[in-house]
Amino acid sequence: MSASQALSSRRTSRASRRLGALAVVAFVLAGCNLSSATAAPGSEASASGAPATGEAVAVASAQPSIDLAPDEPAASELIQADVDAGKIDQNTGLLYRLEAVADSSALPAQYASAPAAEDSAAFDIANLTLDQMPAAIQAQVLPYVVRPTDPRSAFHGSATTSDVGGLGLAAAMAPLTGTVSAEHPGDVVCGSDGWGSVSSATIPVTVWGICVGQGRNDADLTRALAAIESTYPDEVSLMGDPIPDAGDADAGGSANIDIYLIDSCLNRGGTCHDISTRAAAVTVSATPLVGDPGTRQSSGFILMNRSINSATDLKDVLTHEMFHVLEYAHNNEGLIEGGQWYWMAEASAEWSEEFFVPEGRSKWVYPDFMNWEATDLGLPTTNGTNEYRSFIWPYFMDQEEGPTAIADAWNAFVGVKGHQGLNATLAGIVSFKDSFKDFGVRAWDAALPGGGSPDVISPRFQVVDSGFPKLSPQRPAKLYFRHPPAMKKTDPAVKVPETLPPLSLRYAELELDDSVQQLVADFSGLQPDGPLDVTALVHTTDGQWKKEDLPKGKTTWCRTQEDVDRVIFVLDNNSYSANSIIAGTWQYQALSDACSPGHWTATLKILDPAMNAHLGQDGNYEGDGDVDCALLSGEWSGTFGTGGSYYVDNVAQVGIQDGPNASVTVITSFLNDEPSWFVEQGFGGSVTVTVQDKGKNDVKLIAHAANQWEQIDASLTCSTVFRETPASS
Repeated sequence: MSASQALSSRRTSRASRRLGALAVVAFVLAGCNLSSATAAPGSEASASGAPATGEAVAVASAQPSIDLAPDEPAASELIQADVDAGKIDQNTGLLYRLEAVADSSALPAQYASAPAAEDSAAFDIANLTLDQMPAAIQAQVLPYVVRPTDPRSAFHGSATTSDVGGLGLAAAMAPLTGTVSAEHPGDVVCGSDGWGSVSSATIPVTVWGICVGQGRNDADLTRALAAIESTYPDEVSLMGDPIPDAGDADAGGSANIDIYLIDSCLNRGGTCHDISTRAAAVTVSATPLVGDPGTRQSSGFILMNRSINSATDLKDVLTHEMFHVLEYAHNNEGLIEGGQWYWMAEASAEWSEEFFVPEGRSKWVYPDFMNWEATDLGLPTTNGTNEYRSFIWPYFMDQEEGPTAIADAWNAFVGVKGHQGLNATLAGIVSFKDSFKDFGVRAWDAALPGGGSPDVISPRFQVVDSGFPKLSPQRPAKLYFRHPPAMKKTDPAVKVPETLPPLSLRYAELELDDSVQQLVADFSGLQPDGPLDVTALVHTTDGQWKKEDLPKGKTTWCRTQEDVDRVIFVLDNNSYSANSIIAGTWQYQALSDACSPGHWTATLKILDPAMNAHLGQDGNYEGDGDVDCALLSGEWSGTFGTGGSYYVDNVAQVGIQDGPNASVTVITSFLNDEPSWFVEQGFGGSVTVTVQDKGKNDVKLIAHAANQWEQIDASLTCSTVFRETPASS
């Protein structure tokens, strides 16, 4: 199926809005996640899940990789942290970040040893602020932002190398693995500067590279052009046209978008430094800049490692980079804040690989989902790798609303400045508040443990692509799992510390054996609870699953009423605000005590000592029995006691009813030679009623009343899960 066919088949009834030729600005190191799983999703290798901490995803040996073990600090992170702390100045830090992408040999030791990562913002900031830098720093930054055809460029080439990205000349001259349009062979024009170019006859794109005369092969250029020709029309159909570049001599002499195939050799002081393992491709913003200052748009050009030469790899990387050029046509300056690029820019470009290049999914995109299942970070965190993992949100948007939802978001980003404003705009396309909990459930993307039906995770990610990896969240970062032994009511609850950054997910699975008679979970210790969602996937011994939205307080499952043997909790923070962090502890108890209808306590105080013989003794009384909580005519009422003529200690029954004239009726008995003598006292009092989420659980009624002879303080707790209306689905 072609990309255009896919676009049609995955589009919803939402109208597609096309952009005209807008303008945008950006520099992006994209496609940097050259890591690729050696086994396709569904194979034994991928089924094992995401790597453990400190273990990298498997990478094809022929491809460079700068993918990190989940959440390992990248060099760019360490550098920017020192800038923020005032240890190095902003301009020096920017230079270091550029060097971290391309050539770590020039970095101080504390940064050189850290992994390189995608750092789009560094190129953008450098391009936009170059004229404001001190002359000494400007001279060192300039080689990274001028075009490779400029002799000052660090990527201009070096006569000291005669191979292509580490490949021998014979390999470079091998037959093409992709399809090349008939008009391309032999069309490469070599200039006096040693750079050759070939332009497309069908799309406004030109590909550049060092000429054959210096040991290079024209086929590299025509192969790359064929690759971008295969996906460019569909990308533009979705996103709108790019902004043509300035078209002057420095920009290649035409308004085409330029792609430069650069060697793995970075020229520094006449010495070649190998960059083949540090960058796959970079998109750099270019004039013209248009729009309002602060949110200006731009054209752009692409730098791509020349060693990438298979048809699928070329399509994948160039599709990703071209999507950045199309993003620049909507906004560029507004995406940069605090030295970081907006997360959705990289996530969208990664999604474009999945959408437009299906043959590259298993290698280029799906390892990012494996890493998403292992990270405890949220969608908005940018660290050079997390942005790639976050492609799963535009993938979800596509599944919910169709691919035009991504284009709608970028159309809406025009003129928006700052990450909070962009997040708020994005939430207007697919609401985080309303949809993030569904996303969290769907991200448990594996068979539910214990089997059974129905499939409460529906629709699955595999509806979009049957080859999408089936993988559940991974321990320890994202999943808490316990097979808790049964305990007594008097044992302390198990407390689970948790921190949820913005737009993040956590999972917990509790598997219960037959010794557990009730499960109590309480999430009231996580605060603030406004953006907290708690969803439970509940499995019973008869093989049934159901999905429940839980209150943020306490929920109790009684196995005498519902034989639950497994619960998967999905917790999420649906806020995108940078300072909205949910933290604290949630707790659970797996109790061996069977649920009774409820538990009651009462305190009896004799006010008139002369009545001791009739009213019993001062003291505290409690028991499990005859507690009934019900919602009657919109008001809660409750009674408790032993019922009939039986009693616990001195208190036989206390009835509590909430209403306009709250009243308490107390029946007491005394312990003397006449056990059949009962005294009933009726008196006015006050009743406090606490109901969580319309009676879902923990209904507490507290009575305080006194007459001339006695005072009773009473409380009862309904520990069975009550639902006014079914919440399961």
